[in-house]
Amino acid sequence: MQDIKLQFDQKVEKIRLDLINYIEELGVKQSFFCKKTGLSGCSISLFIASKRLLVKDKLDIISSIIYKNK
Repeated sequence: MQDIKLQFDQKVEKIRLDLINYIEELGVKQSFFCKKTGLSGCSISLFIASKRLLVKDKLDIISSIIYKNK
């Protein structure tokens, strides 16, 4: 099976990369982030891997968490 990755626009790609950095820098687990946002682990995992595009509402939830203290 071929590994297919999606191409995101610049804004979505920035959120994706910032989410990866947020998780790595703070040392939080994806499962903790999922509980905090109410999003499924599958959605977050596939988004991080560039295999799923999230709707604006979900991107807004992610942004509200990762950019909260910036």
